[in-house]
Amino acid sequence: MGLEAVRAAFNQSYRLGEKHAARVLLLHMAFTVTDRTQGDRPAMTYFAGWQTAAGGLGYVLDELDDEERAKAAQAAVKRALRALEAAGLITRMRRSSPGKTAEWKLTLDPIDTNSRQRPRSERGGRRPSGTRDEDRPNSDEDRPVHGTVTVLNSGRSPSPLSEGPELPAMTTTHLDAHARKSSRVLLGGGS
Repeated sequence: MGLEAVRAAFNQSYRLGEKHAARVLLLHMAFTVTDRTQGDRPAMTYFAGWQTAAGGLGYVLDELDDEERAKAAQAAVKRALRALEAAGLITRMRRSSPGKTAEWKLTLDPIDTNSRQRPRSERGGRRPSGTRDEDRPNSDEDRPVHGTVTVLNSGRSPSPLSEGPELPAMTTTHLDAHARKSSRVLLGGGS
């Protein structure tokens, strides 16, 4: 599976508009391809065949299926592939021939994955006035501690970092009672 291909497919599937089958097929193809070249197979190349693509679209074909069902599945795959080609998300590398499946190259540009987001300068995203990089903490040690952390079942604070009253710890008894109460409410047994 190509993790970069899957991420790029999710990020660029907006280019398909309302074509749900094409989007599903694109994601199926992205899950099938690899990000790196393996042997003589280039990266981002889909070569599994139309039957596997039909399975990715939700068609379950077996040897007992009638010819009409197989033709419908093949037509759905062709429509989705045409939509992907028209959107510029795949290109055909090789046509199918007897004994060989077609090969498709996913043309998902991983650099273009955030193409819909405008640059900060166009969004008007600026720092609040009066702040400088020196005003920001450099590490977690410089950040203020908020809240009180307690060790389970002890009721005491694990470090002198937190000030304030100590809170009672929630024990497993509390959790079990809460779970029983929640299940009675969910199952209609009262409160």
